[in-house]
Amino acid sequence: MLEHNGDMAADRQAVVLLWLVDLYDSIEDFGAVERTYLRILAFYPADVGILNSYGMFLIERQRDYERAESLLVEASRWGRYTDARSLDRGGTYELLARVEMEQGKYEIALRHASLAVELMDDESSVSARRILAETLRRSGAYDDAVLAYIDLIALERGANTEDINSLKLFVDHAEHYGAGDLNGLIEDAIRERDA
Repeated sequence: MLEHNGDMAADRQAVVLLWLVDLYDSIEDFGAVERTYLRILAFYPADVGILNSYGMFLIERQRDYERAESLLVEASRWGRYTDARSLDRGGTYELLARVEMEQGKYEIALRHASLAVELMDDESSVSARRILAETLRRSGAYDDAVLAYIDLIALERGANTEDINSLKLFVDHAEHYGAGDLNGLIEDAIRERDA
């Protein structure tokens, strides 16, 4: 249908195509999802938000970290030279960090997660902070991971029990912290954020 609508503006076609992405994803027609993303990118090859969305699809639905990484590196380049909002740019670096963490590229994942946190406000950076904390844990930097998790938990006001449980699983590996310190550290961090 859209191929024959030459009079429909590109931005309107992109909106329809994004709706189709959601529809195809809901029925798990992943081939159609990919084809639709490629059609959108034919209109907007430098749209960082769409590149991020496609990257997320490759990560979560296809588990294709290699292609996702390549796409997100492209998104990071476009983000530098376009007026991409910080939230979109931060999202690119968050997704890149996630892919790199899964591939065991901890040093670069830490840089990208930190950059994502810098580019985003507190509320939108929760996921990037979680990736930062988890990457620190996986890399064996347990003391730094404890601090990153405590910062994340304080930001969420202790509401996310999964993050607290993740911290409890490895805190005994830290050199300067133990399970007995956690409640006090979390309460102090929450008070500090509220101050």
